[in-house]
Amino acid sequence: METEEKAEEEAKPFRYRLADSAIARRALFGALAETVSATAPPLFVLLVLGRLAVAPPQYLAAGAALLVVLALARAWTTQKRLKRHLKQFVVEVGPLDVVIGTLRGEHRVPRPAIERIREIPGVLGGLRLDLAQGWDGKDDSPEIVDVPRGGEGFSDLRAALEDIRPLEAPKRGRRELRIVLFVVVIVSIFFVPFILDMIGGQSRLIALAVVLAVWVGMRILLRPR
Repeated sequence: METEEKAEEEAKPFRYRLADSAIARRALFGALAETVSATAPPLFVLLVLGRLAVAPPQYLAAGAALLVVLALARAWTTQKRLKRHLKQFVVEVGPLDVVIGTLRGEHRVPRPAIERIREIPGVLGGLRLDLAQGWDGKDDSPEIVDVPRGGEGFSDLRAALEDIRPLEAPKRGRRELRIVLFVVVIVSIFFVPFILDMIGGQSRLIALAVVLAVWVGMRILLRPR
């Protein structure tokens, strides 16, 4: 009898979803991260262009103010969107397939269709499932599914998925590269005004090239993994 009950429990699909508190926290952090990554580079460029005096200060101030308003609106709408997504997000790991429920519907992924499972570090991290291309024969089938951490059974979900594929730890080189890039960008931002003072009067094109280089660095640093 005990053996039958144990077999029934093992056959039951494991269900994972986030609690309301985790949804609110993750939606807030996610909205802030998306807004900063989208707003910081153009805001920086506006501030530097003001130092180069390429446009009247009142125009640049108006542009910066508009950018801040748009950033606040983006943060609010992004938070609402993430909340809706996370409330509907659910993962069920069964003996034959993994069922992923989202706002767009339910996807029943066969276990062999999961090619890689990667661990994503950080507050907004979790697990990333790489699926085989065209695994269900549909053009709009997802090939990457991000499973956010924060639910009570995340460690159990992690163990259940590890039975399908071994988890790949984050690549150390990438993390170190992001840290180096972060330091370079911060130092560049600090020294850019002094560089512009030195070369701005000699060559406006060189000054703009410096601004563009820092902007590209910020975009790379702040883009999602």
